Amino acid sequence: MKASLCLLVTFLFHFTASVSVFSQELKDYYTGKDTLEINGEVYKVTVRGHFITLENINYILSYQQQRYPSGEPVLYNDRTNLINKEVIRESRLACFSKQELLALKTEGAFISFHHAISLDGQILETQISISSSGRYIFSLPPEKIITFAETIKENAKFSVHPFVKKSGLTFVKKEMNIPFKEFFR
Repeated sequence: MKASLCLLVTFLFHFTASVSVFSQELKDYYTGKDTLEINGEVYKVTVRGHFITLENINYILSYQQQRYPSGEPVLYNDRTNLINKEVIRESRLACFSKQELLALKTEGAFISFHHAISLDGQILETQISISSSGRYIFSLPPEKIITFAETIKENAKFSVHPFVKKSGLTFVKKEMNIPFKEFFR
């Protein structure tokens, strides 16, 4: 009897904990929306399956086709490196609760930032894509995701290869993928 009661209490505790982590799933901030206004900025919203894209409609650098003086097109550039890698972990901890991080990890979520970076290593613009194997990402308030992006934008510093600085480009594009599984490493 005592063992059965202990088993029941343990089950109820785990069930209650999992329900509290995923209780926000009832609110879907993205499905059926074309745009969202977040912190005074308008974002175009695209939802495909378990994939969300937030594109600031005022950003133009991400859409510009860049070319080297030779005429060769420039795609996302691997000639930039994040100098202060700790900014990713610190930003995650500052912007998301441990429950949210656990839920994002459980669903294999990741955020991709598509940055436009100045030649002095500062992020000028960021477009955001979020992906997950589950639906939890739809319950994250868009303000929280934008705050995460802005925190990284304010604190990240990139090194830019001298070749790029001499190439005539005024900025470079860089894709940065941030998986939430790394939070627990």
